[in-house]
Amino acid sequence: MPVTLHEIREGTMKDPDLQKLYLEIQSGRTDPKKLHEFSLQNNCIFYGIRIVIPKALQNRILEELHTAHTGMVKMKALARSYVWWKNIDSDIERMVKECKDCCLMQKNPVKVPVHIWEYPKEPWSRIHIDYAGPYLNNYFLIVVDAYTKWLEVVPTASITAAATVNILKNIYTTFGLPITQVSDNGRQFRSQEMLQFLKENGIQAKFTAPFHPSSNGQAERYVQTFKNKLKAMANEKGSLQDKIQKFLMTYRKTPNNATGLSPAEMMFKRLYRTRIDLVKREDTERESKNENLEINKEFKTGDRVQIRMYDNNKWKFGDIINRCGKLHYEIEVDGKIHHRHVDQIIKTYCVSDNQYPPDTYQFNPMQPRETVQVTAERKESTPIQRVPEETIHIIPSPGRINKPASPAREQKELQQEQEPTLPTVVPTEPTNTNMYLPSPIAVRRPQRIRKVPDRLNL
Repeated sequence: MPVTLHEIREGTMKDPDLQKLYLEIQSGRTDPKKLHEFSLQNNCIFYGIRIVIPKALQNRILEELHTAHTGMVKMKALARSYVWWKNIDSDIERMVKECKDCCLMQKNPVKVPVHIWEYPKEPWSRIHIDYAGPYLNNYFLIVVDAYTKWLEVVPTASITAAATVNILKNIYTTFGLPITQVSDNGRQFRSQEMLQFLKENGIQAKFTAPFHPSSNGQAERYVQTFKNKLKAMANEKGSLQDKIQKFLMTYRKTPNNATGLSPAEMMFKRLYRTRIDLVKREDTERESKNENLEINKEFKTGDRVQIRMYDNNKWKFGDIINRCGKLHYEIEVDGKIHHRHVDQIIKTYCVSDNQYPPDTYQFNPMQPRETVQVTAERKESTPIQRVPEETIHIIPSPGRINKPASPAREQKELQQEQEPTLPTVVPTEPTNTNMYLPSPIAVRRPQRIRKVPDRLNL
């Protein structure tokens, strides 16, 4: 039954603490602060606008506030509008915590920060393993090296302990025995056969907490990545093994965000050669200028796009027909109009759901590279005529005439002998008019007429 005002009045007179407060307020001998906070009305004590509940009726009031299992915060808000007694907030918290039905419906506690594994000191010292699947009637054992992020994916039809041990033996034969092996609490990992295999090879086994996959986040992350890539290649040609090999080759070649290097380079200390290496590298590496470019999120009417369909979690192809606001578009798909946000739209070149976008470039290693001939403009110059060798006649300079001469003449002739003697070239008719010779070099010596001195024959 609900608590009435008459019961509160009677309970107030029977409660020793409230009876004393009642008399102090009535006589005016109470503390001025209390006199300002408390008041009397209809022989009941009020704390502000809230009626003071005697101790005998407090549990009934708490039950009334907790009707329909109201939460702790809502109960306090409701109580602050109607009732009051000393330590009422603590009593409300205690009642909610003691309610069994409320405890069974509690949410999970606040998660602690994710545990970060210590970074290993060398490759293949700690590995994380887990199973993915079933998918296409197969399971896949995922093995990840914590140091290099090297990934191994092995398909298997059986996930028993014996099958798992055989797979690990083949992998450890190639890369060696690790120091630590981290896994969840699967039966094949907890089996006596697996524990015996690890003990014989000196491998320490570490297991995560049950139903807490984030503790083995290294393997769990790559399980999800592998599943997504395998589903994306579902419509491509090739066997399951071909698709796994294609995925692994691309992954091992790509630099990892955590290490900055590709897993292959971290593992083998060399570049991992793939088909992309058939493209010749330029001699001069250029820095990318598009690092800080923003992603273009605008579409035009008539653009061919693909949109996410949430009824079957697939993509559908259609055309932009209208722009609704800044980030919303209307797309026509199979005759129906769909409203989507730009985050749910990707531009594509597919014509239908079964046709892939055409490759914009296909590399053919047998096709010769195109070369660009760069020709510089030739400045106008004097035509050069090449003279055939057989038409060049060298005429030696005449020697001195043996005749008596004066001392001045002998000095002059001695100076002429010290000067270099140049051959005389007799040009003839050129045989090839397409050849050019440089302009003749101008003589820089003074051109004056030398006169023979008139000496006295003494």
